[in-house]
Amino acid sequence: MEYIIFGCGDIGRTALECLGADNVSCFADNYHSGETVCGKRVVSFPEMVEICGTGEGTAVAVASDNYWEEMTAQVREAGIARYAVFREYTWPSYRKDRRRVCVSTGALAEKFGLTGCSRVGIYGETILAARLAEEIRRRAPGTELFLISQDPPASASISIPLPRMSLAEADGRIDCLCIAVPRCEDSAALRDRRDLPGCRVVDLYGVDPYEPAFQYAGLEACRNLHAGRRIFLVGNGPSLRIEDLNTLHEHGELCMAFNKAYRAYDRTPWRADYYGFSDAQAVNDCAADIPGLPGTVFMADTFHFFDNPHFKNARYFHMITEKFYPNYPGFSGDPSRGMYNGNTVVYDIGLQLAAYMGAGEIYLLGVDHTLSGDLAKPGNHFISDYIRPEELEQYRGVSVTTDRSTRAFQKAELYSRAHGFRIFNATRGGKLEAFERVDFDSLF
Repeated sequence: MEYIIFGCGDIGRTALECLGADNVSCFADNYHSGETVCGKRVVSFPEMVEICGTGEGTAVAVASDNYWEEMTAQVREAGIARYAVFREYTWPSYRKDRRRVCVSTGALAEKFGLTGCSRVGIYGETILAARLAEEIRRRAPGTELFLISQDPPASASISIPLPRMSLAEADGRIDCLCIAVPRCEDSAALRDRRDLPGCRVVDLYGVDPYEPAFQYAGLEACRNLHAGRRIFLVGNGPSLRIEDLNTLHEHGELCMAFNKAYRAYDRTPWRADYYGFSDAQAVNDCAADIPGLPGTVFMADTFHFFDNPHFKNARYFHMITEKFYPNYPGFSGDPSRGMYNGNTVVYDIGLQLAAYMGAGEIYLLGVDHTLSGDLAKPGNHFISDYIRPEELEQYRGVSVTTDRSTRAFQKAELYSRAHGFRIFNATRGGKLEAFERVDFDSLF
């Protein structure tokens, strides 16, 4: 299939890289016709309509993150039947050394061993599904391919010439199911399915763990390190009391804390056994203090993206950042190959790492789940100097919501129930209702 990329901005250039220059005839744009972009000519919208009317094997890739709805409507009104939307998260990719790396369909076939399967089902009527089917047919002509229907189709109207079947019909008839739909559009939540016997489920967007630079073998020492024990994940919400920290200290509880909680160390003998950072801004704010923190420090490998210093005392892990809302994020079973971002450090590091350490019970404390609006607003944290005066300006006007972290916490509860451990909310009040609540004081 040959493509015209409608939109020659950054997303259009990314689409060119992903689809392959040999598969793209030209760009089209409402404002830049007559120009040349990445060695491809840019035609006007009327010219694109004319080309699509005469070329049966031509499809349009609507490439924009901000205006894709308007551009898609324009394509439909012009009577173009073969099109697909290409957005920032449409194609499997990751960021490394400050640049986005898009994974080719050939690399996907190799990484996931797709050419070694005899019957492959591809879920999703997407531009990725169309290209992957072409790639597998080219590499392994004897492979039987099926299109597993998605209802409704994800922003696409590309006819993929494959036999169709429903997910129920696929059960027992395929040996590999490839998910070609981004997590944020996957209403069926196939990534967590366990009811397809004899069938391997492949998430084509789960490419980060295959990048050698993102693998941290040293973290394997954490596997079942605290098997059966209970661990407290101490958040920084306003409900947390210094007296609570003193109680944890007096009873020798295993604890993990995050970000700027150590700024209360001058008021309590309590010290966290583990410490976590997943936010680049928090790392910058705490850079002078991190080398001297007691306990084990875990840190997202943000040095791949930003100018953060590298800390010799930190144990790094790869943060898998993907668009998942309104669906669930992933939950890592092997942090040495990455942990998923859930829009809160308690999920990014705490819950996934505690589960990997084999904790039988995980207790959240000070996780109020009420942080919203202006981050610089007083009263958001358990100590007044959590954000120092000189740091306020960079947080002023930064607005957050709990929508995404709510979905992450709900995912953690589902994961814990399926994997034989429990998560309890011992926070005093707050708005987090994803976990069974317990009274903190009753635990002692």
